[in-house]
Amino acid sequence: MQRTYAPAGVIPPAPEHIARKLPKRMVQLERMATGFEPDRRYSEFEVNVTLMAFAIDHVFARRLLVEWGFLGRETDGSAYWLLRTERPESAPR
Repeated sequence: MQRTYAPAGVIPPAPEHIARKLPKRMVQLERMATGFEPDRRYSEFEVNVTLMAFAIDHVFARRLLVEWGFLGRETDGSAYWLLRTERPESAPR
């Protein structure tokens, strides 16, 4: 079965599977990051609720956003915050 993904700059009408290919995944992560406000701290629950609108596997999405530097996180996971909305320079285009 062929999966289609929303193009860059378009919010999907329903949560999507996270793409396996890194360039498409980066587009999805950039899109997810736009769901967060700068200078605001979020609880894990708030992050999960926000990501449920974008990704079927919101837990994996949260982990990717932290790993790729889109979201910052307290070491105990008690708070998250937006660091960037664009992919890092080291990420594929």
